[in-house]
Amino acid sequence: MARQPDPEGRTRPDPGRGLAGAWQRGLAACVMLATATTPAAADPALWVARDADSTVYLFGTIHILRPGLRWLTPDVLRKLHESDALYLETDIRGQSRDLVESYGKDPDRPLTTTLDPEDLATVKASADSLGVDFAQIDPLRPWLAMIALSTAATEKAGYRLEGADIQLMRRAMLGKKPIRGFETAQDQVALLSGEAEARQVEMLMGSIEEMDRFPALLESMASAWVDGEDERLMTLILDSMEIVDEGFRTKILTDRNRRWADEIERLMDGSGTLFIAVGAAHLAGATACRRSWRKRGLLRSGSVR
Repeated sequence: MARQPDPEGRTRPDPGRGLAGAWQRGLAACVMLATATTPAAADPALWVARDADSTVYLFGTIHILRPGLRWLTPDVLRKLHESDALYLETDIRGQSRDLVESYGKDPDRPLTTTLDPEDLATVKASADSLGVDFAQIDPLRPWLAMIALSTAATEKAGYRLEGADIQLMRRAMLGKKPIRGFETAQDQVALLSGEAEARQVEMLMGSIEEMDRFPALLESMASAWVDGEDERLMTLILDSMEIVDEGFRTKILTDRNRRWADEIERLMDGSGTLFIAVGAAHLAGATACRRSWRKRGLLRSGSVR
């Protein structure tokens, strides 16, 4: 999130461009917040699906990284270079500030009205500890306030809201490759903004309770990701999602995985080579896209190293 100093020297979120560019990173922060020290030999998991005239590489990304993490292996770069296009969860180059204004702000019902006195005091204390001016987040709906505080906590811990997907996108842009998304920015905003207000408040308060766990969880998750240990990674991801109920986990993981697997199968009705990079949470565990591929007979080569 873009940040700027206030008159007392603290930092506060820029309610304009910063939030407009933060929800995809914030959504990822709700699903996983991962990074680590530089590994001796990075080996993030990469899968491939093939039919007679199509090849699709499927790569799980981390949306939030500590500067200096060397994860981009020569093999991943080579597969991206071989591909005709890059597919991401969404093409984040055109994120619109209007979506934040429409879905994320409610000046007529600020947090000071929405939250009960105890929760309001907790949110104010969390904002103060993170150097966030509460007046800047008061007009936000609870889901966006959660993202604002989670983003501030992540940055305070030394992480950047610029992950593997952003770096792959830049490589694709340099290579003049088409970049496409499975979802629109509005689709992604709707995942959180569509939750009932009471549920949004629960997630906001739950995220504040979990913030002390962030640093250790980040290190463990990144270690699993960089080493390609997707089952261990999924265990950690589910642990990080304890603040959300089963219905929301189904919506944010299972349902999206099913839609993306259907879309990937349609793409393979054509021909050529595609590189697909989505959050690693979507590739690990029993509901992963790749398992759907395997059931449909598309995943023939297993994990590529």
